[in-house]
Amino acid sequence: MRAVALGIPLATVLVTACAARFAGDGTFEDRGRGTAEDRYQIRLVPAIALDRSGAYRFAFSGMPGAEMTLGFRPARPATEAEVRARVTILKGEIAESGADAAEPLCRFELDTATATLTVAGRDDATVLWTEPCRALRFKRQARYTLVLTVSASQDTTPPLDVIASFDGGGWK
Repeated sequence: MRAVALGIPLATVLVTACAARFAGDGTFEDRGRGTAEDRYQIRLVPAIALDRSGAYRFAFSGMPGAEMTLGFRPARPATEAEVRARVTILKGEIAESGADAAEPLCRFELDTATATLTVAGRDDATVLWTEPCRALRFKRQARYTLVLTVSASQDTTPPLDVIASFDGGGWK
């Protein structure tokens, strides 16, 4: 009986401790130990405008020890046709801040017209996945930077912003 009573507070402390470690340009969500896939969800802010060229820089630390995948989720509900209607190139890399390592953790180039799109998550959102940035392993104590350049064509489609997100973890 005592093991059960002690187990719940301990689990709460562990989940809270993981969330408390994340710091940086975004939000952290832990969907719980019983989650099969994408237990951890990190959303970086601000949103990235796909309808105009620009540069973005996100800094973060305290990532979970699970494998994480970088994706881009529309900030508002959007269909695959809406995402593919624009010609936008996203180029970026994730690197450990201050690291002497010559190579970043990952580099990617994503074309919204041809990128891998899936419908995923609790909200059935369309997600642009970065193939080179799958199964990333972050060091818990390290600081990281995601640097991103957007090259947008001049088109007449309605504006669409995306949110850079890391998803991963779970018991599967």
